[in-house]
Amino acid sequence: MTRKLVFPLIALVLAIFPAAAQTPTPQRGFKAGYVAMVGSGEVLPERMDDFKKLAKRTAEAVAQNEPGTLVFEFSVQPDGKTVDLLGKH
Repeated sequence: MTRKLVFPLIALVLAIFPAAAQTPTPQRGFKAGYVAMVGSGEVLPERMDDFKKLAKRTAEAVAQNEPGTLVFEFSVQPDGKTVDLLGKH
């Protein structure tokens, strides 16, 4: 008799608590509390100095005016013309 009750009880528990609810999914984007952005582009070699000045001013402005910013940085690849942007808010 107990055996007849145990199997339906297990089935009921599994139906109420599906496996997806038991395994937490990783949090991304807004659910994780941050948003990341990545960008890449090319700068003409003769404009690289101007770009670096502008990138520095932009990074300083973001640091002062956007308090929720965790990371905001530019980097230049070894080819000397490809630049990458990483921002995490």
